[in-house]
Parts: sequence; structure tokens; C-alpha cells
Amino acid sequence: MIAMQKRFGFQLGKIVLASAEELATQFTKAKSSPFSRVRGSFTPSEIASQTSASAAVRCSLQAPLVPLPTRHQAEIRTLLNRSSLHLMAGVRKIHAQASGSGGKAVDEIGPALRRSAKVILGLNLVGFLITAATSTHKITDLVGTGAFVVATWTGHLAHCRLNRTPVFGWSRSLLLTCCVSLWGIRLAGFLFYRVLQMGHDSRLGAFFAKENEPWLVGDSMYPLKLMFFWSLQSLWAWVVLLPVTVGQTQTLKKSPLGLTAKIGLVTFLIGFLWESVADAQKYAFKELPGNKEKWIDTGLFKYSRHPNYFGEVLVWASMFFVASTPHIRQKAWWVAVSPAFVYLLLVYVSGVPLLEASHEKRYGHIPEYAAYKESTNMLIPWFPSSG
Repeated sequence: MIAMQKRFGFQLGKIVLASAEELATQFTKAKSSPFSRVRGSFTPSEIASQTSASAAVRCSLQAPLVPLPTRHQAEIRTLLNRSSLHLMAGVRKIHAQASGSGGKAVDEIGPALRRSAKVILGLNLVGFLITAATSTHKITDLVGTGAFVVATWTGHLAHCRLNRTPVFGWSRSLLLTCCVSLWGIRLAGFLFYRVLQMGHDSRLGAFFAKENEPWLVGDSMYPLKLMFFWSLQSLWAWVVLLPVTVGQTQTLKKSPLGLTAKIGLVTFLIGFLWESVADAQKYAFKELPGNKEKWIDTGLFKYSRHPNYFGEVLVWASMFFVASTPHIRQKAWWVAVSPAFVYLLLVYVSGVPLLEASHEKRYGHIPEYAAYKESTNMLIPWFPSSG
């Protein structure tokens, strides 16, 4: 009997394959299979309209109500309920084979990228408007880094909805979301706390108008340069999140982690801890009254002049490997631009160059700083050279 029901479901699945999308829509609205609605009688025209087998079937089944035999009602109800389950299994199996997805998530890369862009742009737009209206930059890092977390959770919730999986059920998408949340909450909280304690952020002072400076035409061109900065911050978040955004669309719950993903997860933990410890060591060093005008060369800074940036690069390189699946490596290899973008940005544009120039201006005339700079690697940690 079970084998017959499976064959029945699979064959009928082939018949309604052409209307699978319509069936899915109807099932979502009704929250049950149309074949499970056994209440003592059926209207043939209702059956034909719900299955949409063909127009000829609809025309030929315009008959009065046909009652089910009362003495066989329970048996027929059980048979129809079981057959409906096998029918849906057959439809899902054939639909997966026809789509060539092999059971992959139904979400697509394009919609996921657009969704991520909308969330990131929306949050940064709100941040820009608040910053421009209040002339304060205290929320800049909080919003910029927080956008990573919000966009990632939005993608994960969409992944769960499209694949009908629990939000906290095991999946690569949840693993990626947790990693980004751990990184983002820690960094946003640290930067927000630091700017509250310091009262200002010298990096962003040039984007704000000075006293009595006119808008648009002054040295700061306020708020045009500020708008440009927030736009770049949005682009930064969207590009850096590419492996996570794409990875969330390609994975299923309980998907096993391969060796590449496991190595990526270990690398993430190392990078996260390295960056967190470096930030804490530098902040604690600068908080000491006698160290305000000194550079830090202890702790992790003994082995690298910018260990926090090394941890940042490691975090996003690892995210690429955690998100990496055979499908991504073949079809979406371009997400590797994320770790490359982070490295180039920190080493050649906004991170290391600005700090190196600031340190050279403040400490360049001090022989001890020149010796520290000569003997210590700029980014990759290693033992100081003796020469």
C-alpha cells in the first residue's frame, strides 16, 4: 500500500509539475493540501480548479455534488491524506531536479544583494541625517558597524523564511550571522564607548563645519563631504559583506562544514581575539596619564605596529572561507573581493597610512620610535628584528 501511494504521489507530481508554483501559492494561503479537505463530499470543479491539470478536465467535471460513502469515509480520508503527503514530496523532488539546484536554497544572489544594499543604505542614510542635523559624529561608527549586523540578520531571516527552516536551527547561514554579530557588536560597542569617553574623534573633524563657516562653500563643504563619507561607509559595508550575503543564499540547514569552512572558523576566532585584545591594550595604554604622548610598543604591539588591523584582515578573510561552498567557488568566486578590499583599504587608504603619518609627525624625531619602527613589522606579527 505504501509503495502504491508513493508511486501515485510521484506520478501525480509529474502531472502537476507545470502548475507547481500555483500549488505552492494555494498551499501557503490555505496552510494545508487541497487534497486533505475531506468533509464528506467534494465538488469536482473545485478539485479541477485547485490542481489546474488542464482546461479540458475543468469542463468535463462540472457535475453536481458527489457524496462519499459514509462507511468508507474514514478509510478514504486516511488514504487521501497520506497520498497528499507523497504528492507534495514528489512535486518537491521533481521541482528540485528540474531546477538543477539539487535542493539548494530557493533564494537567489541578486535579490540577496539588493536586500543587503537597501538595509545598509537605509541605516547609513538615517545616520547621516542625524549627524548632519546635530553636528556630532558620535554615532558614526555605531551606525556604520551596526549596519553589518542588521543586514546580516535580515539576510538570515530571509534565508529561513524561503527555506522554511527555524531561525536558530543549524545552518551555515546562522554560523555566518553569529560570526558577524560577534564581530560587529564588539567593535561597535568599543568604538561608541571610546568616542563617548574622549568626547570627539579626530579622524572625522574635517567633515564638519567650523564655527561661522558657511555651508557648501567653506573648507569642509558641509555637509557634502560628510555625505560622501557616509556613502563610502555604505559601500564599504556592502562590499565587505559579500561572502556572507551570498553564502546565506546557498546553504541549507544541517549542511556539513567542510575542511575549508572549519579552517575559516578557527581563523575567524583567532582574528577576532587578536583584534579585540589589541584594541583593549591600546586603549588601556592611552588611559594611563603618563602615556598620552607615547606610542605603544608592548603586548601585541611588540610584534606588529598595527595588530588590530591584522586581526580585522584575518576576520574578513576567514568569512570568505566559512561562506565558501563548491557552488560559491564555481559560480560566485568574485566574493573574494571582500578580503582583498579590506586589506587594500586598511593598508593603503584609510587605516595604516593615516596612523603612520600621524605617528611620524608626533614621534618621528624620537630615536626610540625610529628604532621601534625599524625593528617591528607593520602588519603581520613577528618577532622584532635585532638589527
